[in-house]
Amino acid sequence: MPDLLRFDHVHLRSPNAEAAADWYMRVLGARLVERREGARPRFELSLGGLTLLINVILPGEACGPAPAAPHQGLEHLGFTVADIDAVAAQLAARGAEFELPPTTIRGLRIAFIKGPDGVPIELLEAG
Repeated sequence: MPDLLRFDHVHLRSPNAEAAADWYMRVLGARLVERREGARPRFELSLGGLTLLINVILPGEACGPAPAAPHQGLEHLGFTVADIDAVAAQLAARGAEFELPPTTIRGLRIAFIKGPDGVPIELLEAG
């Protein structure tokens, strides 16, 4: 039976969508696919096979801050890498701040980066 659903995108909201998009491009190497101008600017990025949409939060628009982890709902974005130590060094040189530097937990090599607007980014070493 074919899959009923196919993954399309992750949608983020930011008070400074341009700065957030710049961070994903500069630090993680995302590629800008489309930039929409107008009343509600939006950035569409391609990042490791993921389509990432970032909309601006308009001044005065009701929007709460990102919750502190752990919390219900979307917890983080996770990406696999071949060599976590080498990738972590590259990302640190690009300005990434680590919540958890490369660490081994129950035999799995992981790291967490502080992403913009309270979105944690997890790196998993492919094994």
